[in-house]
Amino acid sequence: VGATAIFITTSSVITSLLSLVVLSGTILVNAISTQIAIQTQLPERLRGRALSLYTITFRGMPAIGAFVFGTFGEHISLEHTFLWACLAVFCLIIFQSKQLPRP
Repeated sequence: VGATAIFITTSSVITSLLSLVVLSGTILVNAISTQIAIQTQLPERLRGRALSLYTITFRGMPAIGAFVFGTFGEHISLEHTFLWACLAVFCLIIFQSKQLPRP
């Protein structure tokens, strides 16, 4: 969320590129961690089905997201679109953190 906020608020090309490097690295670590978790935690009989659903979801959703972001970007500007997306993710993180059981 922080790297995305930096990306949308800066006018420096170097700062934008550095924030995109952070975002890309985060996405890569997330994808690898999820693959490891799926492949090691699921029984062998379900692994193929779960991986196919995971692949369809993570291949298809970015295209849908790009369409939605493009549509909103045309109407309210890309900066505001990314700002609202960051705020939505931040609110989701706060909501989910309150759902976690406390020790």
